Amino acid sequence: MLVWNPHPWPYRGHVEWEAGLDYHPLSASPSRTNDMPLRVLDSRGRTVPFQIVATEHACHWDVPWRKRVVVPVQLPPLGWSVFQFAWVEGAVPPASTGPAITAKPG
Repeated sequence: MLVWNPHPWPYRGHVEWEAGLDYHPLSASPSRTNDMPLRVLDSRGRTVPFQIVATEHACHWDVPWRKRVVVPVQLPPLGWSVFQFAWVEGAVPPASTGPAITAKPG
């Protein structure tokens, strides 16, 4: 996943994306779609903390094939960073470093 900062100032905050975990539905845990092991890596291959949020897709919601995550990022002005987001058998997400992200009324 390429994350682009179109602004002429640095960005430090969260981004959200939803993506397929594989080119076909994963059959490893069809009855436990919320227990799929995921991993997010930064451009240097380091594990990045993330929060799983509800997907917006309406197709095969009971089959583990798509996930949606919120990831903290730091992007340079007019720059980008590349992240990897995938299902990895046996992967354990890093421990949370704070409270869950919640929407604030605007």
